Amino acid sequence: MDKTLIFLCIASALLIFSIIVVNTSPAINGVAGEWRDLNCKRYSDYHDYIKKKDTYANKDEHLKLSKEGRNLCKRRKAMYGLEYSSIVCDIVLGFFCAFLSLLHYLGVGKVFEKVTGIIGVASGIICFILTLIYVIYSGYIFTNDNAGMDFDFSSGDINKDYGDVPKLDKDGIFAKLDSTKNKYECVYYDANDESKFYAKYNELGQKRYNYNKDSIDSNSKLMKCRYKYIDPLASPGTDPTYYPSYSLCANGITPVISDCDVLYVYHDSLDGFENKYNYDRWVTSIIFDSLNIALSMGLAMFGFLLYKGSNSDGHTPV
Repeated sequence: MDKTLIFLCIASALLIFSIIVVNTSPAINGVAGEWRDLNCKRYSDYHDYIKKKDTYANKDEHLKLSKEGRNLCKRRKAMYGLEYSSIVCDIVLGFFCAFLSLLHYLGVGKVFEKVTGIIGVASGIICFILTLIYVIYSGYIFTNDNAGMDFDFSSGDINKDYGDVPKLDKDGIFAKLDSTKNKYECVYYDANDESKFYAKYNELGQKRYNYNKDSIDSNSKLMKCRYKYIDPLASPGTDPTYYPSYSLCANGITPVISDCDVLYVYHDSLDGFENKYNYDRWVTSIIFDSLNIALSMGLAMFGFLLYKGSNSDGHTPV
């Protein structure tokens, strides 16, 4: 097959797949959160402020949290920047290479085919490096970070907030009854690692974190046995809290609900498929960017063949 045609097909595929990524990418589209305007300097300033204080309540803990917050913020900013750069690179260079190769395939500008080959090699290498680093970053955050995790400064001090979606087992169960203690023990409570208690981004596509038909039936076990907490000091008529906290599980959950050997969590996700939708978009972006990595290699390889296959007069040997 004509090398120019193959080069055209690869460049066109790179352009098309990149357009798909534009519409599914998690950082640019806010699927993972609003990361574009994150202020990482605030964490550094807070760290320096606490460090200079001779006395400060829980000083070591706050220094640790400010470091974690800064690292998370920088990681998210880096992912946003890499996502933006890789997409722009793939689209612009993919379009440019596709346009030039189309002209050559139609017999226009054959004298510049050697130059197009060089452009293809350079474009392929640049796109390969940027897209590969981005996919690694995206995949790492997707599989390791907790959904909704953030650091809060609203109280004046820094506090870690893991979000409102605790990790559930395959049946959507949050806690199980320990009859010997007459209290519920949380399934994923780990006294040494709070992050294990909350769902990660790569888990939100599972059925347990999305719409469940039992959520519309007040007599279903899901609704009868859902975790519910009403602050005894709250005003009468105050709505209950349905999101259990990590600290709540340290000593088990009481009181025990009649006929409920397990506890479920009624989270907003049970009313729709938002988590599944965002999960699918993130996975789609990783898949198509992975394909773009392969296409970038192909672009560089066939750009080199195009360069080597052209005579000095610009004509490709038959």
